[in-house]
Amino acid sequence: MGNIVWQFTFDNYRRMADPIYLRVYFNSFLLAALTGLVTLVIGYPVAYITSNLPPKRRALAIGLIMLPFWISSLLRTYGWVILLGNAGGIINNILLALKIIERPPLPPLMYKFGTTLVGTAYMLIPFMVIAIFNSVDKLDRSLLEASYDLGAGRWQTFWKITLPPLTVPGIAGGFTLVFIPALGLFFISDLLGGADVPFF
Repeated sequence: MGNIVWQFTFDNYRRMADPIYLRVYFNSFLLAALTGLVTLVIGYPVAYITSNLPPKRRALAIGLIMLPFWISSLLRTYGWVILLGNAGGIINNILLALKIIERPPLPPLMYKFGTTLVGTAYMLIPFMVIAIFNSVDKLDRSLLEASYDLGAGRWQTFWKITLPPLTVPGIAGGFTLVFIPALGLFFISDLLGGADVPFF
């Protein structure tokens, strides 16, 4: 039956402890965790500002946030390849046209861990924004007003009232929605990370 061995064995489970596989696991979990942190740092302010917009502008902002989902994620990843390409990339060509750099071009932007992180964060940041937005939008504004009335400033109110008890569920939900898919977006690492950084 070809290469199929019809025999019960634990050999494949033992191979999970191989240093190569351990490195793959580590890189994958590191990428997913960093993606969650990057999307949180960028997504929280976006969600907070969006929730404070007037209704019509808020609807427009949510539509723009969701707009990338209308395009194939694979096509969006190829867009990063075109933008960051080492030889014919748009960034390289612009810098060469402006004579900011000379040939050879600036250090390669492709096939690095950081490039994979940027592509993965870009792909998943709408999940974080929407999750936090749903949490921030349900805030009881009277609690914020009470905090101001009691003499707390904007930052003190944010750190003691808004962030810890009220929006942590949205942060946890957004991190989960980003972390889990980031573990399996193998095509991003293939296209942007190359073979130098093993993932998945």
